[in-house]
Amino acid sequence: MHRNCVSPVFTNCHCLCLQHFDDDELQRFKQTIYENIMKGAMTLIDARNQLEVPFADDSNSDSAVFIRRFDINIRLDEPVFLQYVPALVAVWQDAGIQKVFSRRREFRIVCVSAVI
Repeated sequence: MHRNCVSPVFTNCHCLCLQHFDDDELQRFKQTIYENIMKGAMTLIDARNQLEVPFADDSNSDSAVFIRRFDINIRLDEPVFLQYVPALVAVWQDAGIQKVFSRRREFRIVCVSAVI
């Protein structure tokens, strides 16, 4: 993950671990973080298409299609999110997506961070 995005993500995770929240609050926070990760990945994938940046590894296009098929209107709980983690990791590690991320000033990408 890009350095500018890491700090807010870890800060949110740290807050989740140290604060005394009830189970319902923790589940809502987790869901918000999972949704933000999915939305950020979808934005990067869309931007890659718009900027016509190829994937460095062609097999990551399958992972991108899998991520793009996610219906953002359904409840994204942990078991569902975990199904997407391998695809998210593969896409994020692709040099083409990293190039898109480095060009984020050319379009709107919000760093993956929950508003807590």
